[in-house]
Amino acid sequence: MLKQARKITRSAFKMLGYELVEVSQRPLETLCGLGSLPIKTVIDVGANVGQFSRYVSEFFPKAQIHAFEPLPPAYESLNQWARESGCSLKTYNKAVGSERGTGEMQHHIDFTPSSSILDSMATDSPVWQKTRVEKIQVEVTTLDDEFPNGGGALEKDILLKLDVQGFEDRVLSGAKRLLPACSIVIVEHCTEQLYSGQAGFDDIYRHIQAAGLEYIGNLSQHHAKDGKVVFADIVFRNCGKAAA
Repeated sequence: MLKQARKITRSAFKMLGYELVEVSQRPLETLCGLGSLPIKTVIDVGANVGQFSRYVSEFFPKAQIHAFEPLPPAYESLNQWARESGCSLKTYNKAVGSERGTGEMQHHIDFTPSSSILDSMATDSPVWQKTRVEKIQVEVTTLDDEFPNGGGALEKDILLKLDVQGFEDRVLSGAKRLLPACSIVIVEHCTEQLYSGQAGFDDIYRHIQAAGLEYIGNLSQHHAKDGKVVFADIVFRNCGKAAA
């Protein structure tokens, strides 16, 4: 009886353009099955106003979070949440790349999550709303500089997340010593050409595979109206096989 009721309910939702999915089949609900790992440190690169930090703190409420956000308005919101949440959160008003210095950020005023150090190729893309753009100077650091000696001072296990709008290979290039110490790496990757000079999947995978991590699936992915994948949050897990 219950099985038949479920079948009828699923059919009704499908007719309306929706589909019922079991919680265990939704990666966001389980962090791709990694939510039970003993993560003690989270490094959130491209934190914006703290969307990922808030999400991951539900899985690892005792973890120390290090959140990097270069845009002043978003950084202020991130700090406000840090003060109000009670989470152990340290913020850095910096961009992250392959070397220390300064850089020019393309600040998307009306939709800050799509901002990037790289030039946008389509600010009126259906992926985000049409937005005004201003260029601002930001401080740039590297993860190996911020967390020297392969993150030796950080409490293990470490989860690293990158949401840097096409700049992923530069961030990873500046984290060669830190990467092998990470248990999980989550990277938002644009599968469509949204930014000039953006990293391809092979660029990202080369850095991460060399550090001993393997691709295990997608945490989430965004589809255009025609169904094609525009960007995805790809997940890697350390298997202890760093390349020589």
